[in-house]
Amino acid sequence: MQLWSKKELAKRADISTRTLDREIARGKGPAVVHISERRIAFIDEDGERWIRSRRRAAPGQELPSTTTAIAPPGQEVHPIRACASNPPLVATGEEPRRTPRVRRARAKAPR
Repeated sequence: MQLWSKKELAKRADISTRTLDREIARGKGPAVVHISERRIAFIDEDGERWIRSRRRAAPGQELPSTTTAIAPPGQEVHPIRACASNPPLVATGEEPRRTPRVRRARAKAPR
């Protein structure tokens, strides 16, 4: 058993340490070992398991899955969305809509 620092786990997961902090705060991160009042670490097996749980299929590919998604009769399940961590979504033939970005106007400096 080895302990990984927050920086080391973030590097292995290819995310920033701030993203790792947010995942831990949401309760979606790996198990934490409190080394001291201000320092945390992660057991290597927990870190690897958490990284594997974040695995997603690339567009047009499927991950091997042990779970089977069930759709209502006459409808098919979207292959990428059907994984253990996501509920099965029924394919409608439409691409999901993106939320438009809102740009805020900057306040103009008085002249």
